[in-house]
Amino acid sequence: MNPPGLHRRFRTYYPVIPFLCSLLLLQSCSREHGPGRLDLDKLDGYMEKSRREWHVPGLAIAIVKDDSVVFARGYGVQEYGKPGRVDEHTLFSIASITKGFTSSALAMLEDEGKISWDEQVQHYLPDFRLYDPCVSSEIRVRDLLCHRSGFKTFSGDLVWYETAYSPDEVLRRVRYLKPAYGFRYRYGYSNLMYLAAGEIVPSVTGMSWEAFVTGRILQPLGMERTFLRTLDFMGDPDVAMPHQVDLLDTTTLVLPFMNWDNCAPAGAMFSSVADLGRWIRFQLAMGNWNGQQLISGENLWETRELHTVRPLDMGSLNAWPPIHFSGYGLGWELYDYHGWKVIGHEGGTDGMLSRLVMVPEENFGFVILSNSISGITTALEYYILDQYEQGKSYDWSKLFLKDFIAYQEDTRREWVEYLESADRSVKPSLELPGYEGIYGCDLYGNVEVRSEGGGLVLDFLPSDRMEGDLEHFSGDTFLIRLRNMPSLPQGTVKFYLDAGGKASQIRVEIPSPDFDFTELELKKMIDKKN
Repeated sequence: MNPPGLHRRFRTYYPVIPFLCSLLLLQSCSREHGPGRLDLDKLDGYMEKSRREWHVPGLAIAIVKDDSVVFARGYGVQEYGKPGRVDEHTLFSIASITKGFTSSALAMLEDEGKISWDEQVQHYLPDFRLYDPCVSSEIRVRDLLCHRSGFKTFSGDLVWYETAYSPDEVLRRVRYLKPAYGFRYRYGYSNLMYLAAGEIVPSVTGMSWEAFVTGRILQPLGMERTFLRTLDFMGDPDVAMPHQVDLLDTTTLVLPFMNWDNCAPAGAMFSSVADLGRWIRFQLAMGNWNGQQLISGENLWETRELHTVRPLDMGSLNAWPPIHFSGYGLGWELYDYHGWKVIGHEGGTDGMLSRLVMVPEENFGFVILSNSISGITTALEYYILDQYEQGKSYDWSKLFLKDFIAYQEDTRREWVEYLESADRSVKPSLELPGYEGIYGCDLYGNVEVRSEGGGLVLDFLPSDRMEGDLEHFSGDTFLIRLRNMPSLPQGTVKFYLDAGGKASQIRVEIPSPDFDFTELELKKMIDKKN
C-alpha cells in the first residue's frame, strides 16, 4: 500500500484559482478600466490586516516607481513570541529570487564575450554529464536557465538539500538523475541546472559565483545587507526567522535555517526589501545604475524573453483579468496581467516565501518578503497590481486564505484516511535486526537502517540532520518522522524482500511538495558506506 499522492505544491504560482465559486466571485467584480493608482495608506492597512488573517509572524514590502522607492515598510515580528520588529532592513531568505542574480551575472559575461547563451555547457564545464550522452553534449547555457532539461519540477533536490556534498559532487551525481520528459520538451523547474549555471562563472573568470555577484552587482548597487551564504549574516540582530504555521489549529513553529550553500546560485541569498528596491530599480533601468551600464539592455532583454511555456488551465481565461500566457525566461517568470507583461520571481524555502514583481512598461515594481509559507505573497501581488491599474481590487487575501485552509484540510484528511485504511495487525516479515543494513543508490549515496532504543532508525548518511525513527505500520511498511526536519510531514518506509526472504531494497515516501523521496532507489549494499 502506498501513501496518498500528496506531491502537490500550494506554491501560489499564478494563476491559482482552485474552485469554480472563486471564479464566479471574480467575474462579479467591476471590469471597468481606469487610471487608478495605489493608495499607500489603504495598502498599509491591507498588508497588516492580511498578515494577521494569515497568522504570518513577519512581512516586509518595498515599492518602486520611476526609479524611486516610494514605499518601504515592515510588519509584525522577526520571530514568533519575541519582540524584535520587522522593518525595511530586516533580512529574509529570498531563495529562488537568487536566480535572477545568476542569470544577470551570465548576461554580464555574455556582454564581455566570455560566454555565449548558445554555447554547449560542456565547453565551459567539460565534466558536466546528464542522463544521456547526446543531451550532455547538446545542452546549452540558456537551457540551464529556462527549466527545459527534461527533469520534473524539483527533481534531484535531495542530493543537495542539507547534505555535506560539495557543489562539484552534487553536479557529478546529476548524471544518475532520470528525466521525466524529453529534452526541451516541456517545463520542469530545476535548481540543479542553476547550480551548473553558477559554476560557469568561475570556469571563465577564475572568480567564485559569490565573489563575482558581490563585486559586479551587490557592491556597485550598494546592496550592503544582501548575503550569499547562510553563515555570513549569523549574529545580525535584524534577521527574520522561518516559521511553519498551521492555519487549522493556528499553531506556529519556529524552524531552523536551511542551508543552500552547496546549491547557492539557485537560491542561497538573504536580503532586505530596502536592498531589493535597489535591485528592482536597476532592473527597470535596463541594467543602468547611476549612469553606468553594468549589463547591456540587449542581454537583459534576452533574460526576459519567453523561452519555456508553462501551461495554463482553462480557468485562467475566466479570471479577472484574464491571463493569456505564463512562462519562463532566463531567471525570470513571465505572465500577462491587465495587458502588461509582468516579470518576476517567487522564492520559497523552509518557512519563508517571497515575491518580486516588475512591470517594465509602467516603470513599476515591488517585492514582498515573509517568514512563513502561505499564499499571502501572491494574494498581495494581485491586490497591488489591481489597485495600481484601476484603484480597486477584489479581496485576494480572503480568497486565497479560504483555498489555502481547504488545501491543508484536504492534505490532513488524505493522510488520516490512508492511516485508517491499512490493516495494522499484519506483522513484519522479519525481526527488526533483519531490516538493518546500508542501502544506497548512485544518485544520493547511502542510508543506514539500524537498531536504536528498541526500534529502528533510518539515517540519511550524506546529511547530519535527516534522521528518523521508524514505527511499524503494516507488514514490511514502517512510518517515519524525521527528527530534525519539522517542516517535512510523516511518511513511510517500505522494505522489499529478495527471493531468499532477506531485506534487499527500501522505498521512502515522505509526502513533501518539494522533494520526491521515491527518486532514491535504495538497494541493500554490502559493508559499504559513503
